[in-house]
Amino acid sequence: MKSIHFLTPILLATSLLMTACGQTEEEPSPSDSGSNAVGDFNLGGISSLASDLTAKLGEIKDLPSAKKISAKVGPMLDQLAAAKGKIDVQDLVESAKALKARFATKEDILLALQPLLDRIAILGK
Repeated sequence: MKSIHFLTPILLATSLLMTACGQTEEEPSPSDSGSNAVGDFNLGGISSLASDLTAKLGEIKDLPSAKKISAKVGPMLDQLAAAKGKIDVQDLVESAKALKARFATKEDILLALQPLLDRIAILGK
């Protein structure tokens, strides 16, 4: 009788282990992800990314924030560049123009923002 009490948990654990080992859930290949496959984008996510970037531009208030945000948004711009022509970036382009106008008299801030503004302008073309 005692051996049955030991045998039941062992059998249960073994069956769970065998089931777990037998399951072959396919891992998505890198080419399956929207950010890696050419022409296969999550357009809703990319559009949301454009909106997030537009909001980030609105957070720029001075030179330190310009440098900080410009450094952070590089990967966001890379993703948007990969989806160029598939999403509307007009709000982002307009936000960049407004940012440039707002800091027109602050050369140091414009100098820090220029690479970011150039990349956004290229997205809008």
